[in-house]
Amino acid sequence: MMSKFFLVITTIPTQEDAEALSSEVIARGLAACAQIHAPCQSIYSWKGQVEKAVEYPVHFKTNDMKHGALRDFIAEKHTYDVPEILSIQIDAVNESYATWVNQNLDN
Repeated sequence: MMSKFFLVITTIPTQEDAEALSSEVIARGLAACAQIHAPCQSIYSWKGQVEKAVEYPVHFKTNDMKHGALRDFIAEKHTYDVPEILSIQIDAVNESYATWVNQNLDN
C-alpha cells in the first residue's frame, strides 16, 4: 500500500531562518524535500490592524508517517506567535518520486 503524501506550507520572515528551519527538518527526516520560494509581500490582519510583511514561503514534502511530527516541529521552532502551517494531501504522486520520498523518510 502506497503512503499518503502531503505538501506542508509555511512562511518564514527571513531567507536565513527559512534555510535554517528547512535544513533542520531535512536532517531530522521529517520531510524529504524543502523548497524555499522567492520572497513575497503578505498583507494580513493582526490585532485589528492591516499589516504588511515580506515573507519566504517554504514547501515541505512528506508522507503520512512524518506529517504530524513535521507540523509539530514547525510550530515549535517557528518565530511567529501564530505561524501559518497548511497541509495539502496530494491526490497523485508518480511512483518513482513516491519511492524516493519514502526512502528518505525511512528512519
